[in-house]
Amino acid sequence: MTACYAGKPVVGVGMQPEQVANLVCLVRKGFAIRVPKSSNPARKVQEAIRLLLQDEQAKCEAQKFAQVMEQWDGSRTSAELLFQRFGQ
Repeated sequence: MTACYAGKPVVGVGMQPEQVANLVCLVRKGFAIRVPKSSNPARKVQEAIRLLLQDEQAKCEAQKFAQVMEQWDGSRTSAELLFQRFGQ
């Protein structure tokens, strides 16, 4: 999420199911590469970094998504959802 807020492309190795799901979403948005978990993903991570460093479209998409995220009020939305579910 830090990279998303900063408007930077992402290379990730999801270790937990929610991490994999988040990476899949960012890949669909066009500014991430998900490297499958393996015993030694270092080479694939390095390749993905090289690709994204040269990918102007990915950089643009990451910056656009950061602008969208600026409009979100995550704390408020979370509090409202929790109140709706458990506070009434």
